[in-house]
Amino acid sequence: MQGHTNGLGAGLTETLSLFDRVMKAREWAAENVVECLDDCDEGARLAISPFGERIVVPCPLLSRECSRGRRFLAQGRAFAIASIPVEIPKRFRDTVGFARDTVALTGARLWNGRGFLYLYGGTGAGKSFAAAWRVYHDLQLQIEKDWSTPRKWPESVKLRAGWYSAFSVCLERQNLYAAEAAPMLILDDLGCEAQSPSNKSIINELVAVRYNEMRPTIITSNLNLQELEHIYGVRLYERVIQNGRTIDCGGYNMRLEGDSEE
Repeated sequence: MQGHTNGLGAGLTETLSLFDRVMKAREWAAENVVECLDDCDEGARLAISPFGERIVVPCPLLSRECSRGRRFLAQGRAFAIASIPVEIPKRFRDTVGFARDTVALTGARLWNGRGFLYLYGGTGAGKSFAAAWRVYHDLQLQIEKDWSTPRKWPESVKLRAGWYSAFSVCLERQNLYAAEAAPMLILDDLGCEAQSPSNKSIINELVAVRYNEMRPTIITSNLNLQELEHIYGVRLYERVIQNGRTIDCGGYNMRLEGDSEE
């Protein structure tokens, strides 16, 4: 650590407590450290000697633009990706950091995170990828609130998202209960389950619980809004469209171009 030394008076060492000396050193750094020499440590702390003894203080110049700040932000992004729940398909977890704009992704970005987000459209339109990206996006935003203190990041990503296909929810009662209780839920491929009265009742139960508990829910489906109402009934339809956002993702199939999205 070079260039951050000066004198406040060696006598202070004898008259001030350690706490007071540290606070004085912080005040001195705020007033006198005016140039980034890229000599902070991995925690963005500087070692200074304002009155003859070495004291470590937070760098007063740390910002999103300085070299350490940029490294923190890059590390935070990587931490967000690593924190994506393993229930989300690996092909999405490995690619959300390189997302390109689609109608589905724009819809996921603009959703306010309350109620339902219903992403519908043709196969390969990027609906499931956009749902996975939104989970990553929310994790990244949480981390960026504490971007300068990596030790807080594990606390920032504790909110877990559940990912279930409509088929799996109808197949196992325990999946239904877990989906109902998830802090955030992605219900993938609604409409791909067998269209039996029992399965329709299960889906209605899930949506009713999520609606009543006001838990954020993303639903992906090939069913347009008219088909959604026809198959699952007016109650489910109204709960979804009146308490959230619906996005028509179109019919363009990105899979045919070898795209990994969806």
